Amino acid sequence: MPAPTAAKLAKLPFYIGNLLMLEAAFILIFQSRSPIDFWELLLCILCVAIGSILGVWPFVLEYRAAIRMAETGAAADTAAKLKSLEPLAAQIAQTTSQWQTIREAADKTGAAAQSIAERVAAEVKNFNTLLQNSNDGEKAALRLEVEKLRRAETDWLQVAVRMLDHTHAFQRGARQSGQPILIEQTGRLQSSCLEAARRVGLAPFGGEAGEKFDPNRHRLADGAVLPAENPVIAETLANGYSYQGKQLRPALVSLQPSGQLSTPPPPPEATPASTPTKGAVGSKKITGQGALLLHRG
Repeated sequence: MPAPTAAKLAKLPFYIGNLLMLEAAFILIFQSRSPIDFWELLLCILCVAIGSILGVWPFVLEYRAAIRMAETGAAADTAAKLKSLEPLAAQIAQTTSQWQTIREAADKTGAAAQSIAERVAAEVKNFNTLLQNSNDGEKAALRLEVEKLRRAETDWLQVAVRMLDHTHAFQRGARQSGQPILIEQTGRLQSSCLEAARRVGLAPFGGEAGEKFDPNRHRLADGAVLPAENPVIAETLANGYSYQGKQLRPALVSLQPSGQLSTPPPPPEATPASTPTKGAVGSKKITGQGALLLHRG
């Protein structure tokens, strides 16, 4: 907003007054007698001073008026600027209120987020606890099932080993009876049972006649004394067994007397056909089963 300009003051009357004062002073000086007395000189000086004041006074008045106008213009500019600041102040107040609202909303959002985070943490903790309990329960159930399977496997192996022991004892009794047909039939039965056992990983082993005694795979009957040097197997009394490559028990064998040559047993066809008495066969069968029971013990 442009500052208002001061109105021009009419200077002509002041100029006329100035000329009149100077003319009066000139007339006083011109018409006075020489020397000029004090009062005339004082009057001349007064006229000159008044004329000078009248010549300068309009400029002083214009300067004062200009200053007042400038101050008035500055005040008007300040008022106009203050009026223009009122919308800005309103915007600042509105922005402040909006910022306060946003801050309150942010605080509420932060509190809600904190509450959600705490609930999520609690849910995660509960889930981990539930999962841990479930895992522990499943592990315990699996451990129990494994133990049951191991016990069932052990029971099954014991049953299978007893059956194979019975077939072995039956085959030994048949060989001792000297009847070829019985020996052949019992041999087929034993071979079938052994083949069925091998299919599930149960493998029998024994000791051939003349084979060197191995303490890791063979065992003597109770009361038998192991020779000091070069023990040689004479006969397998009961087979040893290994399950899936792991030895379950050693084979029960008898040893040849010291100094006796190891000769393989004659084939069943070479055995003389003799019909033993009922009491003799019964005693041989009891001997075979006794060896089996001894091996079990």
